[in-house]
Amino acid sequence: MSDIKINKRGRPRSFTLDYGLDVATSLFVELGYKNVTISMLCDALNVPPTSIYASYKNKSNLYALCLENYFKKYTQYISVNCNKAALLSDYLRYCLESSIEFYINENNSHGCLLLTSEKMLSEQSINDVKLAKYTELAIFFSKHIKHYTYQNETELANLLLTMLAGVSTQVQRGLSYDEIITSVEFFCDSFS
Repeated sequence: MSDIKINKRGRPRSFTLDYGLDVATSLFVELGYKNVTISMLCDALNVPPTSIYASYKNKSNLYALCLENYFKKYTQYISVNCNKAALLSDYLRYCLESSIEFYINENNSHGCLLLTSEKMLSEQSINDVKLAKYTELAIFFSKHIKHYTYQNETELANLLLTMLAGVSTQVQRGLSYDEIITSVEFFCDSFS
């Protein structure tokens, strides 16, 4: 009997589409879209490039899927933690505090994929997808703020997004949870 090696085709059994999205999202959050290569994704997932292309088509499509996946996880996390707020000031505080926890715990202290500022990406389709997700996030917060009968919910949602982007930057810079919470408390106390 000869020793013939048979190459198995397809993705390794440990690779799932969801797992691939989670790993890719972590890389995109940490390094940014431009700095993540297909080779890096293959190394992180322990799969050949053909598995990436067969599963996600290309890097920009994978990034769009990561943004969608991240949006769902983030808004679910926010909803669970913020729906208990009786007052608008409590809602804002819970959103900010929950976001800090999410950015630190779920993203290994790399900030927020949806709010992390990157210079305009070379692919217009990626810019469009990121802008669409940002707009969807603004609408998400506006709807929640509207429940508190606040008349300018769009403006307040945009202010909240600005604060969340700042919090994301603070997390990326390595500030401690306590240091960031101090900033959040100062902001929230102005609404009390």
